[in-house]
Amino acid sequence: MAFFEVIQALFHLDGSFFIDIFMNNLLWFFIFYSAIYYFFGGKNTLFYTIVLTLNIFAFLDLETTSGIAITSAGFLILFYLTKLALMLFTENSKSMQKYIVIISTISGYTVLILYNFFLS
Repeated sequence: MAFFEVIQALFHLDGSFFIDIFMNNLLWFFIFYSAIYYFFGGKNTLFYTIVLTLNIFAFLDLETTSGIAITSAGFLILFYLTKLALMLFTENSKSMQKYIVIISTISGYTVLILYNFFLS
């Protein structure tokens, strides 16, 4: 329940909570910060770091409360392998290249539904 803990610490003005998270995860913070700096061109990097960190925490809480597996290793390997196979097939087929976004989206949702109902 990381997102709710962050919101609770924010409402309680618990600065030591944020310092503890930052100091215990220095390497990951700077890796994440530099990736955001690279992807967003160096503009509003701190703002996007905070927003995307809260987004990650919210998705982890969504997974915990709903029971839908989004970040489990089994789901991710199945998701990326099917995505890779379908994208290779779609890119090499002349008639399917214009439907690459639709095929990618449908395959992602299909793997999500099949994994959560039949494999987890």
